[in-house]
Amino acid sequence: MLSIYSTQDSNIQSIVEEEINNTDNYNKLAKVSFSYRLTINKADGSTKNYSDTTMLSYYQASNKNYNLEFDSEEAAAEAIEAYKAAVMEEGDEVGGESVTYTLQPQAAMTIINHSTGEVVAMVGGRGDKTAAKTLNRATGITRQPGSTFKVIACYAAALDAGGMTLASVENDMPTTYRDGTSLKNYNNSYLGWTNIRTAITNSINVVTVEVMGDIGTSLGFQYAKDLGITTLTDGDNNQALALGGITKGVTNVDLTAAYATIANGGEYNKPIFYTTVVDHQGNIILDNRENTSKRVLKPTTAWLLTSAMQDVMTAGTGKVANFDGMAVAGKSGTTTKNRDTVFAGFTPYYTGVIWGGFDDNTPQSYTTYSKVIWKAVMSRIHQGLAYKSFTQPSGIVTATVCKKSGKLAVGGVCDCDPRGSQVYTEYFEQGTEPTEYCDKHYLGNVCTQSHMFATSGCPHYSGVFIIGAAPGSDDEPYGVDATTFGQYCPLHIGEPLPNSGSFGGSAGGTETTSDGVKIQVIGGE
Repeated sequence: MLSIYSTQDSNIQSIVEEEINNTDNYNKLAKVSFSYRLTINKADGSTKNYSDTTMLSYYQASNKNYNLEFDSEEAAAEAIEAYKAAVMEEGDEVGGESVTYTLQPQAAMTIINHSTGEVVAMVGGRGDKTAAKTLNRATGITRQPGSTFKVIACYAAALDAGGMTLASVENDMPTTYRDGTSLKNYNNSYLGWTNIRTAITNSINVVTVEVMGDIGTSLGFQYAKDLGITTLTDGDNNQALALGGITKGVTNVDLTAAYATIANGGEYNKPIFYTTVVDHQGNIILDNRENTSKRVLKPTTAWLLTSAMQDVMTAGTGKVANFDGMAVAGKSGTTTKNRDTVFAGFTPYYTGVIWGGFDDNTPQSYTTYSKVIWKAVMSRIHQGLAYKSFTQPSGIVTATVCKKSGKLAVGGVCDCDPRGSQVYTEYFEQGTEPTEYCDKHYLGNVCTQSHMFATSGCPHYSGVFIIGAAPGSDDEPYGVDATTFGQYCPLHIGEPLPNSGSFGGSAGGTETTSDGVKIQVIGGE
């Protein structure tokens, strides 16, 4: 007789099971699907087999939107009887029939002690368990991870080896993939020049794909594999990888282990489900207690990613999942037509990832339940635990930078953006902090007709503007044309009005012109 010493924490396991099965967490989103098998003995002595799959094909032939999600078991049973009547002919007899009903949407969740890799809780589905070996959706299926993959396949690589920082900017605007496919943000809103911290906080698709293009898809692909994603194929080495568009999807346990690596300061631990297996004489025949970790990310990278994901919880797409009494970091994710809803996050104690969706990929009308359940689970399992913050490693420094350029802020310019100050303090790995000054803000006089540098004869306005403002973005109303930047208006005769000129380089002093406009003098020899 063997004794298996499980890593499961029975209290945490019970909490996850309770919250996964709490119908109140799903905002009255409740459907029923089924697995159906039917054998018909034909009048000529032959047999034919039917299933829920053939039933779906039968009805979709006339209604492509037909699905096998019903409001109740009674409604599902009526649909089965109607299908059976449609396929049976005179003289046919039912040779065998079985049906198993399943509550939808389904969900799966894994909780890992990231310091050891021990899986302390795992739930592979919701609803009554009807058999001993039912589907475990935490390990036995793959689904698309949505925007949770942005951190894993793009930003981890960008900060760790791609030469980028949380302050690095991309131009957020309507654009396309390299193959010409349209690329949009989920809310059809575009911020213009946007830094990586903001892109993580607000889950901005365009910035993510542009970062992936800058660092190279192969780098992101390799980091995703190093973070424990086992389902990637060679065909996934493309820009869509950054947004979680992968061939086979991921398992819930793999995604949890990847986020646990960030929570563990960049060291990957393989998920383990037992510590030891002992025979009847007390001999240890399998020993998992020494789960050797592997360094995947620099400690500074892991902390910087964590810092950005803390903003997700307090100011971004994860606010619904946030809870008090503990440091929390996380990332949300949904997929096309809301077929999947995912939330991945961690505290200094545990990492948890939840997936939810219909087993047959039916689009969902409500996806917030993944955040609701994550919060319910994680807040409960941390009750009574001492407050901890995320430990900042050595090698982290700060710099005062401009949100629009990621470079050192220019006083009297970056803090005078018409939308409010764009100056903030950012964290950097030591040695990566910027040394040049903002090159996206411009202070001066612009002709209202040509949008070029103004002369004394131009109808003009004075103030701070954005260089390279993207069409269709929030920057556009405050922009000057980058292609004519530095050229004076040819439409009006007059003396050139003062302008700050092109930014970049080291800071100089401040001059005040005769009309009272403060001009920051930038650069020099």
